[in-house]
Formats: sequence, structure tokens, C-alpha cells
Amino acid sequence: CFFDDAFGLKNLDAIGVGNVLYETDYPHSDSTWPRSREVGEEQMGHLAPDVVDRIVRGNAIELLGLTEDGLWAGA
Repeated sequence: CFFDDAFGLKNLDAIGVGNVLYETDYPHSDSTWPRSREVGEEQMGHLAPDVVDRIVRGNAIELLGLTEDGLWAGA
């Protein structure tokens, strides 16, 4: 997970897009909140939309076994 890791984003080919998650670390004082969306867009603006979707949503859904709506299966 990252919220400020330019190195990781520049090395997605080596790391693998499926191994990267975005975090806001809310509500900790060292988080990017309340600018999390703006910071994420600045950091990932050079990436294809499908890659951004995997990093900010899809990989977490897969890892946690959630439905496409972000809910626990069977909930």
C-alpha cells in the first residue's frame, strides 16, 4: 500500500499492477486527507484509467474477496 511512493508507481512493470494498493491512511495525522483524491490524481495521472481502477479499487476487492459493489459476499 502507498499514499506517497513515486518509486513504486514508476516501477509497476517490475512490481506488477496486481500487487499495488492505494491507501489514504485516514484518519491519521500523516495521511493525505482531506486531499486524498487530489493527491491520488496527481500521483497517478500518467497511468491508464484501468490501471488506476485496479490500484485504487480492484486489487483491494480481489484481495478481500468483496463483490464488485465493494461488499462482503453474502452480505
